[in-house]
Amino acid sequence: MYQHILYIVSFRCHFNTKMQIRWCNKYLYERVEIYDIPYDLRDSLTNDILKSFTYLKKLEVYFCHDAYPNITDNGIKDLIFLEHLYTNNIMTDKGLEKLTQLKFINIYGHDNITNEGIAKLHNLRELYLGCNSTITIDGIKDLSRFNRIHKHNTKITGDELIQCNFNRTYNEDGLYIKNI
Repeated sequence: MYQHILYIVSFRCHFNTKMQIRWCNKYLYERVEIYDIPYDLRDSLTNDILKSFTYLKKLEVYFCHDAYPNITDNGIKDLIFLEHLYTNNIMTDKGLEKLTQLKFINIYGHDNITNEGIAKLHNLRELYLGCNSTITIDGIKDLSRFNRIHKHNTKITGDELIQCNFNRTYNEDGLYIKNI
């Protein structure tokens, strides 16, 4: 019976309902999966709060350089189910070490994440990169599932992407073009 309830709560209920159910029942508290945090609640996020969302799949903590100063590497390092990450300028390579399920990362506007951190993200498929001087073609060339980059004002050129053996086609802006 609990399995059926867990399914309904995890996939059909709104965030506030999930939180109320978690608080009412110890069994459900440990098993209700929350995949995303609503935008209006993100301002109050801290590392300690993030640690209670172990099943989080999407985290958006960006917008400007001063956004979300209470979220650091210590807050995200154990979110091992995370698939989409929009970073702030405080996060570094150390915070990405355990995020092996990450498929999308947005690191626009800061240089704290480098080739070393990106190269460890073996499931990475899409990278949104802009105004970044620390990531070069060396950071992404060995990622076997990588297939799309959005770049602006970076050290990676369209020619470098074409020269890498990605078996994909890129235009001069570095965007992936599907061959139909």
